[in-house]
Amino acid sequence: MSPEIATDACPRPNKWVVLFTVVDMTFMSTLDSSIVNIALPVMQRELAATAAGIQWVSTVYLLACCATVLIFGRLGDALGKVRLFQAGVALFTAGSALCGLSTTLPALIAARAVQGVGAASAMANNMGIVTEAFPADQRGRALGIVSTFVSLGMMCGPTIGGMLVAAFPWESIFLINVPIGAAAFAVGMRTLPRDAAGGARGCLDVAGAVLVVPAIVLLFCSLTFMAQGVTPALVAMFALGAALLAAFIAVERRAADPLVQLDAFRNVPFSVNLVPCSSAFPL
Repeated sequence: MSPEIATDACPRPNKWVVLFTVVDMTFMSTLDSSIVNIALPVMQRELAATAAGIQWVSTVYLLACCATVLIFGRLGDALGKVRLFQAGVALFTAGSALCGLSTTLPALIAARAVQGVGAASAMANNMGIVTEAFPADQRGRALGIVSTFVSLGMMCGPTIGGMLVAAFPWESIFLINVPIGAAAFAVGMRTLPRDAAGGARGCLDVAGAVLVVPAIVLLFCSLTFMAQGVTPALVAMFALGAALLAAFIAVERRAADPLVQLDAFRNVPFSVNLVPCSSAFPL
């Protein structure tokens, strides 16, 4: 059988349907990074939390995303981008349900961490799915649409959150994700391309993964708590995080399949463009 006939026999999924499926989850993920901010005073009152404690409901979501996104991106290359994207949708939806059912602050923070890990798995692979679905001459437009929905999610969060909290209990800002996430997962099962069998590339850099997650968590937590006062324990925490980050960079320079291609940072335009990106997702 000729390659042309084989291609026609197994047509690729409609690229625009793939794009719609991806941006649906992308919008939800970024929406949830900002939607809770407007509801924090209500949550604080009903959960009898302190002002510092309730801030972790918002913060832990972004922290979980940042700490795990590199790992899920590499796992997407090794195990299949669609598999990891769909797993992220399922985990994000489950985390949303847990958030809506939480009755204590620790339970809510833990559920938000689950949400953040799910969002990281989906967001780490959404661009890759779109890149493979679109031809080179249309890829820039498609990736631009994904980036637009990232910004829309961040912008619409406070407005949508305010409308929901004004009409319903605060749990609604999380529970609304459950039917949307379930529908997105079901649609994805029918519309997203199947990961090619035997198409895995490389393997997970385990040493890098073990180093980068605690490095990010320790650095962020130590800097956050230092705002309330510097103590020897916090300085030690910061020093340990910095040491783990330095060890991570050293490991990545020698790894056959690194989590991060450090040579990319030698490209000045690339490095400069990271500055506005990092400011768009403040922790």
